[in-house]
Amino acid sequence: MKKQEAKKAAREEEDALVNKQKGKPAKVTLADINRGKQDEIHQRKQLVEQKKRESRRVVTEDEYAGVVEQPNANREVDTFSARGLDQAVDAVSKLTVGDGSSTPDRNAEKRMKALYFAYQERELPKIRAEKPGLKLSQYKERIWQAWQKSPENPMKGL
Repeated sequence: MKKQEAKKAAREEEDALVNKQKGKPAKVTLADINRGKQDEIHQRKQLVEQKKRESRRVVTEDEYAGVVEQPNANREVDTFSARGLDQAVDAVSKLTVGDGSSTPDRNAEKRMKALYFAYQERELPKIRAEKPGLKLSQYKERIWQAWQKSPENPMKGL
């Protein structure tokens, strides 16, 4: 019983699909065919004309107006020009991000080196008094180890 109902429903669905597909085809007239040919010919002519213009490097008035109306990026006020590394660094340092209050530290390494040499000059006599008879390289090695642990070392906090 159920099989027959399922077959009947399937047959009805197939018939509905076939009827939808068998609809009358649209009639194509000779005028429609000619109109399509004319459109195709017109498009080909435009394409050939455009290629000729490109080969002769001729631009239309609209294209020329579009090129002329573009602003000159070389004349913008917000741009920088630099010749050489020093000028480039100066130009970039003038740029600010955010509120502009924080400026990058350009000579952190030099300042840290100067701090270390000052620490070394101050500590060398102390260590020589504590441990006489060592070589200078041994004194410097001990000073370097002490510098790594020293609160004066700016890299210790990092």
